Amino acid sequence: MDYFREYLENGPLFAALLRGAECQLMERARPFDLPVLDLGCGDGFFGSLLRGTESWVGLDPDEASLRRAGPAGRLARLVRGDGSRMGFASGAFGTVISNSVLEHVVPLHQTLAESFRVLRPGGRLLLTAPSHRFADLLLGAALARSIGLKRLARAYGRWFNNHSRHHHTVEIETWRQWLEHAGFRVVKAHYYLSPAALRAFDAAHYLSVPRLVSRKLTGRWMRFPNPLSNALYDWWLRRYCDPSPVEDGPYLFIEARKP
Repeated sequence: MDYFREYLENGPLFAALLRGAECQLMERARPFDLPVLDLGCGDGFFGSLLRGTESWVGLDPDEASLRRAGPAGRLARLVRGDGSRMGFASGAFGTVISNSVLEHVVPLHQTLAESFRVLRPGGRLLLTAPSHRFADLLLGAALARSIGLKRLARAYGRWFNNHSRHHHTVEIETWRQWLEHAGFRVVKAHYYLSPAALRAFDAAHYLSVPRLVSRKLTGRWMRFPNPLSNALYDWWLRRYCDPSPVEDGPYLFIEARKP
């Protein structure tokens, strides 16, 4: 499946770049032991693209997102709830997926402990999140530094993180410590996306404003699809939709296992 194209035609521009790469990461992590818990599933679109969601349970605290997921039939079961107090039996799932979610969670350690509890022995937690390099590598921060405004660069990074409600943008080693404290064993971890990709991701937020307005007014990201603009954005953004490991990138992927 062309994940990039699916998001380009059904979401904001920045999601095509980032979610397209993240879908590829999860695809490479197959096969998933069933059933799968999509922790922070939102509207279910991400999970639905990965196919085989007949045994997927979506958990999210946002009722509006779940309302969008329900009629679309994107996941087998939807549950409104808090990741720090999951109402599932211990060992109920073979896999927990948390895609760009845990950075937003304030009761993080409780949520990691609950994720460990609801996994059966040998089950995996697959997570993605922005890293400690996220704020520094944004386009706005890079432009400010290029003209010597280091304080402005730091302020832009803080503003973007606050606007995105990022509470945890840390390096892999800190995630490893948190996960091991919850009982997990990290079996794979790497950074992904290049600095150029994150600059494009930042710029795409501002270019997505018309789509965001359309979403507010009509409930659809694009009321009238524009093949010409989509072709232009495809040419520009697709090159950055690469989840290959990089040395010190703005996003990270971790696979952790319950012993």
